[in-house]
Amino acid sequence: ISFRDDTVVIMYFYYMDTLADYWKYIDNIQKFVKVFVITPLEEIEKKVSDKATQRQWSNVEIIRKLNRGRDITGLLIAAKPVISKFKYICFIHDKKSHFKETEDDVALWVENMWENLIGNAGHIQKILGIFEENNKLGVLVPPAPVGKVFKVWYGFGWRNCFNTVKELASKLGLNCDLDEAKPPITIGTTFWFRREALKKLFDYTWKYDDFDDIKLVDNQYLSFAVERIFAYVAQDAGYTTGEVMTVEYAKKQTLFLQYSLSEIFRKMHDFYPFPTYENALHIDDNLQHLQQYALNKD
Repeated sequence: ISFRDDTVVIMYFYYMDTLADYWKYIDNIQKFVKVFVITPLEEIEKKVSDKATQRQWSNVEIIRKLNRGRDITGLLIAAKPVISKFKYICFIHDKKSHFKETEDDVALWVENMWENLIGNAGHIQKILGIFEENNKLGVLVPPAPVGKVFKVWYGFGWRNCFNTVKELASKLGLNCDLDEAKPPITIGTTFWFRREALKKLFDYTWKYDDFDDIKLVDNQYLSFAVERIFAYVAQDAGYTTGEVMTVEYAKKQTLFLQYSLSEIFRKMHDFYPFPTYENALHIDDNLQHLQQYALNKD
């Protein structure tokens, strides 16, 4: 199958000091796949341009954007004209730890995003084949990040922004299964998608003024809603969302989760004994019974 005119990889770069970590991924992308690098920074634009000349990246172009809205405006505004020309799109961005204690977790997160979406030379071809074989597949995302400091995998994916997601879904006119009792399917802005699956998202007239980076400390901020809306936009358009990971990453994630969950159960046993997963499922029921008992006793 030839995807020469169908496929584009869009990369957003913001951190100059980690930029060299991503050269290998651009090297691995077949030349028939177009690559656009989006950045708000002149120094990154120059560095990528110089590297493209040195490594003969004939398929790489650079787009400068306003330094507002980070990767979200890179996707929704700067990349919009590019996205309209391709059938299959990958959007991916850099990430950096700002604290010593989170370095290992963030490094695993970067591996999660880049290895699972770009990977080796044949990985993109495999992903495109999956899309071709599944006509109703609209979005492919990497798994939610795991690590000592991350909690989204453990049932906190909404991050207290469900209402903001609901408001965004209403603004886009989505008819979808949006339920606070069900965890969000996507978290973040690194993913592959079929253009038609996210048409409503890109048909909306986004402006840089819609985003204010100062509000990133607020869980109800619009950017966090955008990171969780993709699967619901796809569902409204009649498409499904899937998760993709390499065998090597799956091994690491499985081992981490097995260890971390066993530690959680062991540590919690002294405070609230639930030695099995089944016991944990009945915690709410048990608390209700306890409260009812206390009320009746009074």
